[in-house]
Amino acid sequence: MIPANAPPTAVDDPSYTVAEDATLTVNPSNDVLDNDTDDGGPQPLTAINASDPANGSVVLNTNGTFTYTPDPEFNGTDSFTYQASDGSLTSNTATVTITVSAVNDAPAFTSGGDVTASLAAGAYAQPWATGASSGPPNEGAQSVSYEVSIDPADLVYFSSPPAIAPDGRLTFTPAGTTPAPVSVTVLLRDNGGTANGGVDASTAQTFGITIGP
Repeated sequence: MIPANAPPTAVDDPSYTVAEDATLTVNPSNDVLDNDTDDGGPQPLTAINASDPANGSVVLNTNGTFTYTPDPEFNGTDSFTYQASDGSLTSNTATVTITVSAVNDAPAFTSGGDVTASLAAGAYAQPWATGASSGPPNEGAQSVSYEVSIDPADLVYFSSPPAIAPDGRLTFTPAGTTPAPVSVTVLLRDNGGTANGGVDASTAQTFGITIGP
């Protein structure tokens, strides 16, 4: 007597991970069918997509491998469902869960360009940097600060060296006239960290300060 075929059993797959803005490619060594069972249907198990993820897209291949791409800037938990087929009967619906790890995006700002000041005028304080951003909207709660550097040899021209406040205001106090513009390098840093390949600093921008009489 030939035993009656029973439906396959599909088991949830909860352990896939991928970084934000990256693509997850799952190969045959870890595909969704690996933990599913069948009692001997007419064909090897194949995977059938039952529902798509809410926060990304998936291409599920019949052999259980798949490619998942999260929506831009999404991080958190996403999932899709599938069924296993033995060519005759179809299994229960199983859930594939994917954890999308957050990745910090670089902050950015717009430079105010070169500056000319007067020794006689004393302390300088003027708006300079604009458009400071910690990254996309989902990183809007991060704090940012400007980091300013100059050649130590040029500190002689300042009694108070160049600094940029969080609102973009440039301040310094001249101590002498400059024979040539002093080169100043500025970057904006956020507190989002560098985990998972994140970037917490903007592209450095350079401008010149010329101090006249």
